[in-house]
Amino acid sequence: KADQTSVDNALAAKADTATVNTQLATKADQTAMDTALAAKADTATINTQLAAKADQTAMDTALAAKADTATINTQLAAKANQDSVNNALAAKADTTTVNAQLAAKADQTAVNNALALKANKNDVLTALDAKVDTTTLNTQLATKADKSAVETALQSTLKFNSSKLLWSAAHAYNKGEVARFSFDGNLYVAIQDVPAGGLVRPNTHASYWTLLIEGSQPTNNKAVFATSQVYSGNLGGTSGADAKCQSLADSSDAMPSGVYKALLSTSSTLATSVIKDEHIYMRVDGRTVATGSTLLSSIPQWEIDLDENGNSVSGHVWTNTNRFGQRLNWSACSNFNSSSGLDMYSGSNTAAAGVIGTGSFTWLNSTFLTCDNNARLYCVQQ
Repeated sequence: KADQTSVDNALAAKADTATVNTQLATKADQTAMDTALAAKADTATINTQLAAKADQTAMDTALAAKADTATINTQLAAKANQDSVNNALAAKADTTTVNAQLAAKADQTAVNNALALKANKNDVLTALDAKVDTTTLNTQLATKADKSAVETALQSTLKFNSSKLLWSAAHAYNKGEVARFSFDGNLYVAIQDVPAGGLVRPNTHASYWTLLIEGSQPTNNKAVFATSQVYSGNLGGTSGADAKCQSLADSSDAMPSGVYKALLSTSSTLATSVIKDEHIYMRVDGRTVATGSTLLSSIPQWEIDLDENGNSVSGHVWTNTNRFGQRLNWSACSNFNSSSGLDMYSGSNTAAAGVIGTGSFTWLNSTFLTCDNNARLYCVQQ
């Protein structure tokens, strides 16, 4: 047996039942512990799963680099959906087709260079306006000798009569005789007998004469004619009157080529500006009217009573000029721009006009006509 002291000491070292029960009451029972532990992952599994997960810092960094849903939705709303894109692309040419089509087109430089070589439309229209139309050309050609007639004439021996070689109205010409027309410098041959009297002129009567050799108009010989057309005082100013003279001269086979202007005075121009003292002014039939120094101040040697085609004309002619070369009404017919315009100084709706064929100074200045009247123009080669 243990002694009482040892027993007491041993018991003193032991917990009393109440204390043990109290402590046991705070502990989970084994079954509950086992159940709880069975529901938990073991450490190895947890470590494996945790190793497969991103750590919080990496997750935060990754999320910070991403757009939030609202921003993404806003951006997506601004984009075309795939169907719209596909439909739009389907309506477009593919690059190969576009390149093929572009390759078939001229580049801008080539187009610009090509266009630079072309006349612009206004220049073409202006040039065409200056040309004779087909009907007029055909009419003029119809008045010319046909080829067989010319060949028949040339087959005959050409006859050069030195006394008649310079054409004169006083001479009659036999078929085959040659004459030089001093008005235009051309050499003509008669294709049938030509009577004397000057009515059958080499440059206007193609049924009697044909051009043999084209010459040059003598430098100082210049043509003057009265227009075949009549116009109101609304001539389009000096430039419009000049254009009318030029158009008629260009349309005539009888007129030498050159620049033609109207013998007309306005507030800004004088008739003397179209005349030169050294020139000899001649009608289409080669007869001398006057020299430039005496054209306005003298009675013409021969009246300017032939038009651009050599036909006789008569009537009034707009000039607004006296024999000293001075304007009469300062701005007649509003400088010949109106058929009802008033002269700013005289207050009248008139302009001075000459009369063709009077044999006096009145060829230039005879009367005053109201601007709604019609009259011709005198045209002077420059």
